[in-house]
Order: sequence, then C-alpha cells, then structure tokens
Amino acid sequence: MNPSWDERPTELANLLNPAFTGAVLRFAVAGYLREAQAGMPFEIAFLVFPFCLHRATSVRLPRAVSTLLHSWLQENRDVLVQFPERSRSLVPFTKEAIIFACQRGVITIDDLGHLQPGDAALRGITSYKTASEEVKEATSRAEFVGRWLALSGTPVTIYTLLGVRP
Repeated sequence: MNPSWDERPTELANLLNPAFTGAVLRFAVAGYLREAQAGMPFEIAFLVFPFCLHRATSVRLPRAVSTLLHSWLQENRDVLVQFPERSRSLVPFTKEAIIFACQRGVITIDDLGHLQPGDAALRGITSYKTASEEVKEATSRAEFVGRWLALSGTPVTIYTLLGVRP
C-alpha cells in the first residue's frame, strides 16, 4: 500500500501520481492492443513503468518494435541488474494507476482479465503531451513499450527474460 499523500516525498507524488501514471498506462494498453489485437494481460501492466519511467532504461529502448526483446536484452544486459527490484517497487503505483484509470473509465478490464482502453477520453492529455519533453517522451515510450511487449511473447516468457517473478 502506498503512503498517504501527505507522507509522500513531493518528487515522488508528482512523478507517480495516479492521474499521470494512469494516462501513461492507457497509452501502453492502446499500443499493446494495436499489435496484439487483444487486451493487455493484467500482469504485463506491471512491466510498463520500469521501462518507461526509469530514464536510464527508457533512453536505451530500441527504435523499432521489430527489435526482439531477448536480442535487446543481450545488448543491454545491465538493464536487468535492478529491473526485478525496480518492478517490485513500482507495483503499488501500478495498482493505484489501474484503479484510478478504471474508476474513470480510461481503462477497463475485460472478462479475461485483460486491460483495454476505456471509452472515457483522457481529459487534459494534451497538457501532458505539451507539459514537458520528459512527459511527452513518457507517453510516447509507453505506447512503444505496449506494442513491443505485445510482440515479445507470453507474459511468462517476458517475465522470465526480465528475471522478474510475479
């Protein structure tokens, strides 16, 4: 469980607030759907923020979704050093983002437990995209990561490649 808002460091509260993370996740879900023609498996959502919101990782993401995850990991093995710990530390924020986005209809969960883009518009998303270069990059990377993970195999395969245990 996340600490209450008044107990969170300002930087953490600003970067990982559920409105922003929910929007980032929505972009990833839309990207996943674009490639897989199906919703994003619930467990894949927990890998989005470690890729998109960690600057040292996100700047090294491949330029094309055709780059295979396992090939990219071979060339960027150091990304794996802290990836499992980073993933675990972001679990509460991912859960908070999913809940927040689902409550507002920005993301839905289908009968198979897959995340789908909701019908609700991302109000204020244009301000996210123009707020700063970092925010614009985060939403762009999220869509890319969603597409990339959709083409990377089953959730079990992806988690295994990344050394993450659910």
